[in-house]
Amino acid sequence: MYKSKPFKKIVIFLMIQFMLALSFNAYVFGKASEEIQTNTQGKEKDACSVIHEKVRQGINIKKYVKTSIQMGYTPCSIIKCSIEAEGDAEQTVTGAIEAGVTTDVVTRCALTAGVDGKSIASILTRVSLPGACYILPENLETFDYYSPPRPPAISPSRF
Repeated sequence: MYKSKPFKKIVIFLMIQFMLALSFNAYVFGKASEEIQTNTQGKEKDACSVIHEKVRQGINIKKYVKTSIQMGYTPCSIIKCSIEAEGDAEQTVTGAIEAGVTTDVVTRCALTAGVDGKSIASILTRVSLPGACYILPENLETFDYYSPPRPPAISPSRF
């Protein structure tokens, strides 16, 4: 490459600057991500304390579970918190499903929190399949409707 001393000094200077910038960015962004994690954990504890309070008061916790999940809290931590506070499992699962959590995540989190698998399955069946219990009426109504005659098909060979 180039054998001049000023060029080598510039290259070495730029490499040192690059290494310093890289290490500084890793330090700063590493601290920022730790602060974000501890901040969200603190907020989830706040949401958990609200759910605990509502369970103690005997209030329906479905809307609190749903709102907490929609606000961005981790669904699993909210479900576990609600069940560990001895809240109604049906209200908890219903709130999580209405918030948009998939059934596999709800099942896994509820099982981890200590809810019986059969009760989770029965709750999910009632919540997830509202049309499954629909019974057809005995006498179906028939309607007579007028259907105008169809015009004959036009063949492309006539053009």
